[in-house]
Amino acid sequence: MSKKCSKCGAILEDNSAFCTECGAQTEKTDSNEVNFQSNNKLNTRKCPNCGAALQDDDIFCTECGTKIQDKANTSDKINHSETNNNLIRCPNCGAALQSNAVFCTACGTKIQVGPANNNAGQANNMNNFTYTNNTPPKKSNLKKGISIIGTAIVVILFILSRAGVFNDSDTHTNSGSSITVKAEDMANDYIRDQSSAESTYKDKKVKITGQVINKAQFLNNQDYGVTIFFKESGGKTYSIIVAIDNKNVDDVNKLHEGDFVSAEGTCLGIVKQKDPTDITIQIMGDKINK
Repeated sequence: MSKKCSKCGAILEDNSAFCTECGAQTEKTDSNEVNFQSNNKLNTRKCPNCGAALQDDDIFCTECGTKIQDKANTSDKINHSETNNNLIRCPNCGAALQSNAVFCTACGTKIQVGPANNNAGQANNMNNFTYTNNTPPKKSNLKKGISIIGTAIVVILFILSRAGVFNDSDTHTNSGSSITVKAEDMANDYIRDQSSAESTYKDKKVKITGQVINKAQFLNNQDYGVTIFFKESGGKTYSIIVAIDNKNVDDVNKLHEGDFVSAEGTCLGIVKQKDPTDITIQIMGDKINK
């Protein structure tokens, strides 16, 4: 016969005073109920204090907790049971317990299952290891996988950097007879090294992109200038201006501040200004947004 723990629902022997799973004290059975041993024979031992029927190997009464002094043949049975790989002993009272018991069924002591309670035959039994949440940890290769991926990314970035993929100095591309470049990149080239930038861009055909900052008519002629980049650096101002022939005034009128533009033409390089700190790079535009 068996009963259930009122707290956690675990299946227990009828004579268990404490739950083997949660340690809760179980409800007492009717004192008139007849207890049976596993061999279905009527128990012959009784508690000297309350008269409850006991198992032959009980050391404490399962009803009142009284320690049973008369335990003839009990030691032999316990010692014999210890040779079973599925049994361990309670460290408090010495009762024989299942190896997966969390609490002693005789005295209620919590069983800290671990290497200290191992029998010789249980050295490799995984149930003998204690886990904080009673659940064996799951094996995971997540950290190892992340480490491998991270290493691979570092190697790839190193190879690309060595190949010049991330070289900031390579800010333009040659397409046939013209250079394709962003206005910002061209200005940065002049900021880094004017001489080198002049050698790269001056008198060369360029395809340049930027954003309209302002537009105005030149003072010394009727052409229009569209500023597509402006930056201050090192006490100087750097401007990229696309010059548009006055015949194409309609193209200029279509432009508004903030518009993105694409122009093609010949780079005239640095155009001299009254203020020596004003570095103006001019593109003689043949096309704009066409």
